[in-house]
Amino acid sequence: MAAAKRKKRAATIDDLPEALQLRILAYLNAKDAVQTMILSKTWVSLWTRIPVLEFNYFSFKYLNVFNKFVNEVLRRRDHSARLDSLKFIDTIRSSTQLLNRVFDYAFSHGVKQLEASIQSFGRNSWPVSLCNSLTSLKLQSRTDKIDCPFLGPGSTSFKNLTDLHLYGVRITSIEPFSGFPMLENLTLLYSELSIYGSIDQILRVYSLGLLHLTISGCTRINRCELRTPRLKFMEYRGYDFPKHEENLSDLETLVIDYRGFYRYSYMGEQQEKQLNEDLLCLFSRVPNVKSLTLFSPTFHLLHLFPYELERRSSPFRELKKLKLDFRVCCRRSVRLNSFDKYGKGYFLPHVPVVEFSVTCPQVYEWSADDLSDVSEFN
Repeated sequence: MAAAKRKKRAATIDDLPEALQLRILAYLNAKDAVQTMILSKTWVSLWTRIPVLEFNYFSFKYLNVFNKFVNEVLRRRDHSARLDSLKFIDTIRSSTQLLNRVFDYAFSHGVKQLEASIQSFGRNSWPVSLCNSLTSLKLQSRTDKIDCPFLGPGSTSFKNLTDLHLYGVRITSIEPFSGFPMLENLTLLYSELSIYGSIDQILRVYSLGLLHLTISGCTRINRCELRTPRLKFMEYRGYDFPKHEENLSDLETLVIDYRGFYRYSYMGEQQEKQLNEDLLCLFSRVPNVKSLTLFSPTFHLLHLFPYELERRSSPFRELKKLKLDFRVCCRRSVRLNSFDKYGKGYFLPHVPVVEFSVTCPQVYEWSADDLSDVSEFN
């Protein structure tokens, strides 16, 4: 008789190729990844070779335990393994020494994506070092503003950087982003401009390859100047309107908001007129924009000078979508009827092919006249 067939052993997670095992671990934060060492002998040291590290204080109860864990992981990790991404999230003040070590480790191991979110509490600046492998950098300070020594026209720290996201930084350079020749996406949130010895605090965004730009909630900026000829998307929510010497011919999406009405209870007519002129000048520089979003304060500014819209030719020949977003009011009277009278010809030169929408706040925040204006404009 033939020998009895051997029972087939059921496949286990140990039978997976190591590349797939590492890919599974890459979806876990560092604490959970380390804990997989109890699964089997195969997994004891597997976590030391994962290409993604995420240190998150939310996974720990005590700061000293978190700090010790980070140091141990960096010490025991396989230093020959590649490091694609590192994320460091700290909700309580950690030591400057620990943050420096995390950044130094990332830079020295050729990290491609680096993200850090911290409570600064007087920290002077972000640690910086030369790292040509870095392509994406996201830094966030949730309390104090922190300097970024790598910003400036002479910077050579991250020559291959394509994505830069900064939250709560202090900018001290006249041309902070011109040192990144490969930059394509720039986000600048709740930061401040502080150029020593300069009366006019001018933010110059000079980046010839930039495609996407978002600036919101930034302070101490008297004027923003752009030199971004390839820009396709721009969201600007500030206390001025950006200026561009040449047309932004590639720009397809524009989101614009003026935050001054939230801050100032009174503004002189001359100042309002100049702001309106700056806004219309910006519109004249975007002849091919296809999607335009205006918020309540921007709409109010246009509402103050409706005849300016009537006497100017429309630059929006390619516009396909117009959105008025009134979910947050600016404590100023906003009426749609005058815009209906003077603005349609300016913003909607091709009404049949333009998608138009108005997003309103709660009904109780509007008067009966305002509501009738909305219905008539739609």
